[in-house]
Amino acid sequence: MTINYQLNKEDYLALQLYVGSKSTSIHKKRRLAKWLPFFIFSLGVILFAFYQSYWFAGVMVVLCLIWLWDYPRYERKYYIKSYKKFNDENYKDAEPKFYEMNIDDSGVHTKSEHTESKVSVLDLVSVEEIPNYIFIKIKTGQFFIIPKYDLKNYNNLIQYLKDKTSKWNIPYNEENNWKWR
Repeated sequence: MTINYQLNKEDYLALQLYVGSKSTSIHKKRRLAKWLPFFIFSLGVILFAFYQSYWFAGVMVVLCLIWLWDYPRYERKYYIKSYKKFNDENYKDAEPKFYEMNIDDSGVHTKSEHTESKVSVLDLVSVEEIPNYIFIKIKTGQFFIIPKYDLKNYNNLIQYLKDKTSKWNIPYNEENNWKWR
């Protein structure tokens, strides 16, 4: 099956957000960044209450609640901003590129204006489907990005990939409810 599509910086951002959401080290970092200040504020509440400074204890409770409410939104925006900055620095000369991808029994073959790559079936790790994209992961940790919005009939591609992945014995993961959080 041959498909033609175009990639831009937003597509790379979506891949980075998806990979970041699956990374255990980023999960640990985000969890620590959320809960450590909460516990420090909670300790402040206990100490101020112990010394009967209830006004300061109340202020600490309010700060604690504000932190729990607002920090996740701030953190999401921070990661998006960070990944966009990375893309701007590393892909500053990259204009939208057109790709032609051919998926057959031997593997995945892609062509763009200046590059060509061939990846054997043995080097494929998984196929990940999220609401707007399909990512094909290879053993080197890199991905092929296929934007669904740029394909005329992506349902045929999805069925084709499901058939091929079962034949190739690699996982096809559907995460149609995935959102960057």
